[in-house]
Amino acid sequence: MKDERTRRQFIRDVSLLSSSAVLGASMPWLKAMAGETQAGNGASDRVRLGFVGVGDRGRALLLNCQQLENVEIAAVCDNYEPHYQRAVELTNGKAKAFYDYRKMLDEADKLDAVIIATPLHEHAHITIDFLNSGIHVFCEKSMARTLEDSKAMTLTANRTGKILQIGHQRMFNPAYLKAYERAASGEIGQITQIRAYWHRNNDWRRPVPKGRPELERKINWRMYDEYSAGLMTELLLIKSRWRTGFWEKRQRG
Repeated sequence: MKDERTRRQFIRDVSLLSSSAVLGASMPWLKAMAGETQAGNGASDRVRLGFVGVGDRGRALLLNCQQLENVEIAAVCDNYEPHYQRAVELTNGKAKAFYDYRKMLDEADKLDAVIIATPLHEHAHITIDFLNSGIHVFCEKSMARTLEDSKAMTLTANRTGKILQIGHQRMFNPAYLKAYERAASGEIGQITQIRAYWHRNNDWRRPVPKGRPELERKINWRMYDEYSAGLMTELLLIKSRWRTGFWEKRQRG
């Protein structure tokens, strides 16, 4: 028989696991999402999540969350019809489905947190709207299209007191965390040089349905400067975190 734990027990267990490699490799941000909110005090006693954007990354996150006990996918949203229908199918029609995230905001009091996996240029305004509605946010990488948007997201999280987590997956990978820990502790001695490589030579362009040229920018948003900024926005923040976190600590020490 499946172990049915209460919400409070779930929060306790997640808190105990929050520093472990297991949780670090999967969903370390669930501790934030499981905080006591008005939604979580309902009869279902479950953590209720909403998803905005159910493309490749959003789909992967949704499937992962479905494997967790006491987590309910309560709402899904995508304005691209194939992804909208896929989200409905993945949740067996049990999650309330929306084409416009602003409609989901109308029912924000029924959610504990929202997971945002939309194209980059939409991250900031969607995140800010949910934070202002009293909802915790997990937003996929990269944080935002511009530094101004990133700052606005941070300031809103600070002002509202809600937790904003950005999904740089390699910051949660046990292999990278262990390497960081060993380097920061001085276990491997003084580091004087690092050489790293990251090769990516695949085509980002995706096929557009025949006879639907109006979908070009929606599907291939990464190819347009007003929506993305290429690999700089996809990968640079990971390098920035290492530089400002590790080297400043070493200099202070």
